[in-house]
Amino acid sequence: MNKELAEAIGARVKYRREQLDLSQEELAKKAGYKNKSMISRIEHGSFVLSNDKIYILAKAIEITPEFLLGWADEDYEGNR
Repeated sequence: MNKELAEAIGARVKYRREQLDLSQEELAKKAGYKNKSMISRIEHGSFVLSNDKIYILAKAIEITPEFLLGWADEDYEGNR
C-alpha cells in the first residue's frame, strides 16, 4: 500500500467516523485496537493496514472494504 492510498483510506475513515459521531477511542474499541493512537495513525495515513484490519475497520464504520479502499463509489447502503 502506497502513501497516497493510505492517506485516502485515512480520510475516508475520519469522514465516516465523524458521520457516525464516534470518537477515535470509541472506534478503536470497535475495531479491536487498545487505544486511539492507532486510529490517529490510520487517519493521518501513516499506518499500512493488513487485509484483515481493512475488513474489521470497514465493518466498524459500517461501510464495505471496497468503498474504504476506493474501489467502489458506493458504500453498503448505495450512498455516494
